Amino acid sequence: NTQRKEREEVRSSFAIYRLPGHGLKCCKIECYDDEILFPGSYAEVGKVEGFVVAPFSISSACPLFVLPSEKPSETYVRNLYLQSQSADLQILRTDEQREAYTEDFAKFHDKTKAEDFRKIVLARKSVLTADKAVDEIRIFHRLCIDYPKSFVSLIKTTFAGTWIMATPEILLEGSSKGLHTMALAGTRPCMPDSPETDSCDALQGWDAKNIKEQQLVADYIMSSLKDSSDAMRVSGPYTIRYGNIEHIRSDFYFRKNSDTRLGNIVAALHPTPAVCGLPSQAALDFILKNEHDDRQYYSGFCGPCHGEDDFHFFVTLRCMKLVGQEIELFAGGGILPDSDEDEEWNETMMKMQAMKHCILG
Repeated sequence: NTQRKEREEVRSSFAIYRLPGHGLKCCKIECYDDEILFPGSYAEVGKVEGFVVAPFSISSACPLFVLPSEKPSETYVRNLYLQSQSADLQILRTDEQREAYTEDFAKFHDKTKAEDFRKIVLARKSVLTADKAVDEIRIFHRLCIDYPKSFVSLIKTTFAGTWIMATPEILLEGSSKGLHTMALAGTRPCMPDSPETDSCDALQGWDAKNIKEQQLVADYIMSSLKDSSDAMRVSGPYTIRYGNIEHIRSDFYFRKNSDTRLGNIVAALHPTPAVCGLPSQAALDFILKNEHDDRQYYSGFCGPCHGEDDFHFFVTLRCMKLVGQEIELFAGGGILPDSDEDEEWNETMMKMQAMKHCILG
């Protein structure tokens, strides 16, 4: 009885998630802290069933981990919401860290103008201080309603903290029919004449900078998959809307070679130029050394995995970390030689707006 009581008092970790297009139906995976698994590399992804959470770059402070589960429990977002302690918040202070961004932009932009990088992604953090602790279930509920085409997830562990996201970007997903990834880049506000449907074939109104940025990501994906895939089919590029903003998207459908493991493809893709840069390793090293804030799990990836042919991994974008009364928002954008600091800053503000709206909504 004593051992059972001690076991019950161990702090539980969990992931709640809603796949795109699944309405308000969600899944939950729970485990004890000592059951969490820590694969040593991206190449080991897929060897254990459960919910995978990967950082931008693996470190002792931000490990790759898996909440193990062969079958998640299914529920509805409304059921979780009714059990939560919902209360309106007021934001007391906001620190956008504008000066830090200016300093970082100069470093990153100089490197692209010197042609050290064809593209490099600069990320930043905004810190909001509320008048009370944030109700994470309330935010999860709101995101599921407002962003039906996004992957919405709430992850909570003792060592990683509490993360919430509503991300539109698939890193890799698989089923018995094959595998699917995407090149998602370029950002602009929804245009007044944009169609109400999910996508359109033309890239009408997009400037050369955004088109080039998306093409770099698409070319990288094609190159990364050429040795591990069969029967590649490409759809796009086309414009797609997510909430208040639009992106350029291309889709890649393929089958992996018989001698290729899921983890090998994941390791080849992550981090893509959509969150890192080109050349990939040099950009990664520069980001880790020069960005003001550690990205932690922002621009990593996460999602459920139940075998080599049944998984959904999404890039951790449009996300926040909750720390008591503080809310840390993350966003980034691709820097090219012709990038403008104010325009790039405004892009990060636009991307963060979705999170800010759901906090106060």
